[in-house]
Amino acid sequence: AAQARIARVLEQAIQGDLHEPAIEALERQGDVHQLRQETQRATAAYERALAVIAQSGINAARASIAGKLAALYLDANQVVEAESLLGYLIEQEPSAQTLTVRAQHAAITGDHAAALELMGKAKALAGASWTADDQLSLERYATAAGPAQ
Repeated sequence: AAQARIARVLEQAIQGDLHEPAIEALERQGDVHQLRQETQRATAAYERALAVIAQSGINAARASIAGKLAALYLDANQVVEAESLLGYLIEQEPSAQTLTVRAQHAAITGDHAAALELMGKAKALAGASWTADDQLSLERYATAAGPAQ
């Protein structure tokens, strides 16, 4: 019942030209689903948020949502879908999140040296938001890149 009510409220917000709050709500909904490891629901929420962004022309949170969605696609080995978002992310001001996603893509496509470089830059930008999982990824990329790196 709660999920249906949330969906109804979001649809009303979108129909009522309340795009920014709807985009934020969809992103948060995706975040909650991701925390619950409900990847299909998280993917759907982020995709819907990007659709609202495209429909409204409001770019609020586009990079954040595109980065989260690209990471989900990469986790599911949907490289082509992720690449459709990575082009946009590359054009944006680098952030720890976008660099981490780009590093993940580089590693999946076999460019371990690039993955290591991007993840190193992400660490420098992340500061206190750097996580143990981020550190494990960095170490994994360093190992894969080999001793020359």
